[in-house]
Amino acid sequence: MAESSPAGPVVVVLGGGYAGVQVARPLDDVADVVLVEPKDDFVHNVAALRALADPSWLERIYLPYDGLLGRGRVIRDLAVKADAGRVVLASGAELVPDYLVLATGSGYPFPAKNDMHSTEAAHGKVRDTHAALAAADRVLLLGAGPVGIELAGEIKPATASWPATTRPRPASSSRSAPMAVPGSCTAARTWSRPRRSPSSRAAT
Repeated sequence: MAESSPAGPVVVVLGGGYAGVQVARPLDDVADVVLVEPKDDFVHNVAALRALADPSWLERIYLPYDGLLGRGRVIRDLAVKADAGRVVLASGAELVPDYLVLATGSGYPFPAKNDMHSTEAAHGKVRDTHAALAAADRVLLLGAGPVGIELAGEIKPATASWPATTRPRPASSSRSAPMAVPGSCTAARTWSRPRRSPSSRAAT
């Protein structure tokens, strides 16, 4: 076990998604937090399908990590090995935490989740797919779960001029539920607001 730093115990959080952010930010005042995340920015995946239909949303759902922590740090890297007392990163660097939080999240096929670590590359992939969709004569969606239903609803306005028989329609279902939670974009932006260090707060 590593010795705790003067700033408090060392807490390494693997994963900068919803869970990782909600763990790292509150602990920033009482611990030496290290958040490890390979992506350039936090991605608000709840709105990913809207961004596919309207790429102007991309800037709204990719939020920088730079303002997340006041005194902790965010490392753009990928953990390749982790146990209770040691974390090895893809870069070869090693971390020795007092506490380790696994918040690596879940995977889901594109476009619901983007596997690109670079924000520029991720935006390019979405825009390319949007362009291909706009140029298509027909779109076939396989699956009528929450993602399939939401995707059909998001892209339907863009295909309004198509014949009714070729518009995107997933298999019918007697139940459906909206994926987006009201106010979720506002909550995500709040997480990304810059935090002041404890010393700057004391001076105000």
